[in-house]
Amino acid sequence: MPSPAPPFGSQAVLDEYTVLKVLGAGKFGEVNEVKHKETKKRFAWKRVKFENDPHCEAEVQVLKQLKHHGVVGIYQVFSQGGALDLILELCSRGDMQQFIESKVEPAPMTGKKMYVPPVLETIADITQQLLATVSFLHENCVAHRDIKPENVLLTSRTQWKLADFNLATTFDPNEYMAEHVGTTPFKAPEVEDMKYTEKCDIYSMGILFIALATGKRYWRPESLEDEEDKLVAEELLSEKTWKDAELGKPALDFAKYMISLEPERGSAEEALKHPFLMQYSSQAGCCTIS
Repeated sequence: MPSPAPPFGSQAVLDEYTVLKVLGAGKFGEVNEVKHKETKKRFAWKRVKFENDPHCEAEVQVLKQLKHHGVVGIYQVFSQGGALDLILELCSRGDMQQFIESKVEPAPMTGKKMYVPPVLETIADITQQLLATVSFLHENCVAHRDIKPENVLLTSRTQWKLADFNLATTFDPNEYMAEHVGTTPFKAPEVEDMKYTEKCDIYSMGILFIALATGKRYWRPESLEDEEDKLVAEELLSEKTWKDAELGKPALDFAKYMISLEPERGSAEEALKHPFLMQYSSQAGCCTIS
């Protein structure tokens, strides 16, 4: 099968790499799996046009700064044709949204589709991995600002990694951030007020944790206009819902802790010490290795 036609201005990439297949397309550009012609190693090629993503150069600088096993690695950057071509670490097992969708199965008796969550230990281990990465980012004064299942990728070695740093930024610990960015419902309430800290990432992690545990996206009831939608949101975080799903109160308490309002919401380092993770994660107490 012939390689896909090269996008305009990307010949420099095609001189070194063979395009194998399209991995996905998002708001800012297309991602392809490619193979280096000499080493035969496989990578992800993300092509972003400047006109579509004014933050793309900032993303490159952040990725070059961050060397951590929980952050998607960047290997090469080409700039031509009004676009940036990023050669990134390949995460061949897809994103967390695909992982969540793979857990939807027909119920034994009715055949009605239902979400079958991973066991608590798996949920805790995944969350611990990601929070350790977020802790690393914050220690280096970087906020991701767009943590959601689509931006969390899985490698062939079962390592979860944060990706898509196009909205990430460096921050001053003594000043608030004010740029209105992110994706609802993962965006922290204080981001709407354009006065927030790096703890906005912890809120996003809380909504991601709820999605991983329940298969559903949580919306703050006060952000909804329809009364029925508000009741659905409130029920999602009820003790009965989490008990019926065999998740339990410790997991629910952890979810509520991460999505609490400032200043009650803890830091990434504090979240890693939460009783839920200490009880269920096999990695609890492990050092974060950069």
